[in-house]
Amino acid sequence: MNTKFESHQIIDEKHQLTNVEDIKKFILAGKATFTLESARTGKWFTYKVTKKEFKDRQTGEVDKTFYFVSLLSGPQNDADYRYLGTINPKFYVNTTKKSKIGTEAISFKALNFFVSHIRKGELHEEINFYHEGVCGKCGKKLTTPTSISVGLGPVCRGYDRPKVDKKKSIGNIRKKLEQMNEN
Repeated sequence: MNTKFESHQIIDEKHQLTNVEDIKKFILAGKATFTLESARTGKWFTYKVTKKEFKDRQTGEVDKTFYFVSLLSGPQNDADYRYLGTINPKFYVNTTKKSKIGTEAISFKALNFFVSHIRKGELHEEINFYHEGVCGKCGKKLTTPTSISVGLGPVCRGYDRPKVDKKKSIGNIRKKLEQMNEN
């Protein structure tokens, strides 16, 4: 197993994503936790991006979607995150009034620099992107090589497919069965 030992953290290279489209899908999946590492300096930052959908009260349809970014800023990997700002689907990072980290912080600059390359459809040769071995959408542990290689489980990889109305599908199946019984 290939691993790097940096700043007392073991980074497993099999969790490294190197495809821009896979990285985009992973970051915007809903529960993404990832680490950006500078290959030149060895410094790294871990971010969590959480998707929040807001529905229109009258229609119940999703009206707005936000992607909130937090930065791991303490020793507890599950609890020590500080709110950094938002990232949008076009890969622009912004701070808000509630941001605990400013635009001059190295952690903000590192993320902003990385996503500026993602926007252009490229990776910077000195930045490594790692996920933590769990699905970026549902948070379940990834176990198959394909899932690990893209950071999403098999079910969640299809999350961008159109949703099927189960009631309509069941109704269509019943109609087909009735037609078959008539013949």
